[in-house]
This record gives sequence, structure tokens and C-alpha cells, in this order.
Amino acid sequence: VDSALVQSYINRYRGTKSPYYTKFHFLMASLLEASKQYVAAIGYCDSAIAHAPKSEGAKECHNLRGSITDPVIQMATQCLEAYPGQPSLQRVTHRNVQHLYYRVVQYFPERGNKLRDQMRNATVLYSGEWNIEDAGGHQFASSYVALPPMKAGHYWLLVSPTADFRKQGFDVFETW
Repeated sequence: VDSALVQSYINRYRGTKSPYYTKFHFLMASLLEASKQYVAAIGYCDSAIAHAPKSEGAKECHNLRGSITDPVIQMATQCLEAYPGQPSLQRVTHRNVQHLYYRVVQYFPERGNKLRDQMRNATVLYSGEWNIEDAGGHQFASSYVALPPMKAGHYWLLVSPTADFRKQGFDVFETW
């Protein structure tokens, strides 16, 4: 799909109550999102939502906007066994995050669908926070963060953009 063609349809339906107006805004926002032009995509979504908030296109834009603006955290955890008792660097890929909180809890086997609640309430062995640099414009960035020295063992690493680990939830990574 060509963005110039989509823009011509947006112009054609501008000022009308046609549901196509917001659908074409969503299509344009999707094209921009796919090419990593996140700020422009949000602009098209905001326009569709303001034009007809209850339309199908506006609902799709609302979801797309959330997927662009919500915090994203991904980690590639390193094995701690190589250097027990030494700090370890962990790589975090992130978007829309400038501050992360972490908790390290002892590993325990999965026990049903309440595992995340068990992790949240487990005894915290180590905790802290990291300031990381955000790339801006809703772009992904990578940073290295340090975990404190730990004994050799098997752990769950819980990471959250909020200190309470509840408001925006948390991500779980396994390390040993």
C-alpha cells in the first residue's frame, strides 16, 4: 500500500462523516508505525480519535497508539555462575522507559496461574533501580545495567517501570 494513495483517500473524505476517514487514518498510522515513524503515526491516530472517537478506525487507532506509547522492556540476562560474587552486566532493550526498578527473588518452579502473584510476594533477595537513557520519539534503545554481586544460584529477575510493580506490571527474566 502506498502512503501517497492513502493520503489522497484521507483528503477525499476530509470533512465528511464517512467511516472511511478514520479507517484511512488508521491505515496511514499503521504504515508509519511499520516504518518506525512513531510520532507521525500517533498524530494520525490522534486525528482519527478526535474526529470520530467511537468509529472502528478510531478504536483501531487507540489500540495502535497504546502499542506505540506503552513501556516495553526486554532483557538478555547473562549467566551469573561464571563470576559469582561479582556484579554482572545485563542488556536491556526498552522503549518509553527512563527508569526501571528491579527485584531478584529465589527461583522456584512454576506453580499454576498465580505464579506472577507468588513472584511479586516472594522474599526479595536484592532490589534496586536503574536510570536508563530513552531514545525519544518512541524509538527502541539498548542499555547495559548492573546487578549487584550475587551468589551462584537460580533466580527470577523482576523488572518494572514503576516502584510498586503493580501499576504497569512487571516483566520476568530467568537468570542463574
